Amino acid sequence: KDLARMCSISDSVVRRDLSYFGTFGIKGVGYDLKRLKDSIKRILGLAEKKKVVVVGVGNIGRALIGYLSRVDGFEVVAAFDNDPQKIGKKIGKIKIEDAVNITPITANLNAEIAVVAVPSDEAQKVVNRLVKGRVKGILNFALVPLKVPDNVTVRYIELLTELEVLTYNIKKRRKS
Repeated sequence: KDLARMCSISDSVVRRDLSYFGTFGIKGVGYDLKRLKDSIKRILGLAEKKKVVVVGVGNIGRALIGYLSRVDGFEVVAAFDNDPQKIGKKIGKIKIEDAVNITPITANLNAEIAVVAVPSDEAQKVVNRLVKGRVKGILNFALVPLKVPDNVTVRYIELLTELEVLTYNIKKRRKS
């Protein structure tokens, strides 16, 4: 029920959706939460840590490095920037590398995921380097569409859209 409430859906929808992946609960009793959590991690591909690189260590990049260092499932293995004042400095344990070295470092570390937090006019150039470094997933904070091969997934984070969705949900709840 808590999961349903957090997602603003009914608990029957949660049960139905979980049933697509197998049997997790006991009718009338509920769920073994540890088993359910482990199963969901496995289904989502989060059973083992994913290596992440962050490109752009301005406010967003720094915040994400700090956050990801405290959560399970992801490990920031490198950070990149093109600002000479930042290159060579550290954020926690992560040394900021020169962005020209994205391809070899990312490939050497076997990083699967990249966070792109750079200005829009730099994003495609950065992504091209990441793709050459064999990254398979990109979380893009730059407000531009990116061209990537079919084997690379991009998720766009647009804060304005998220605020608009939030505003709509607030309005919808007031009416009910």
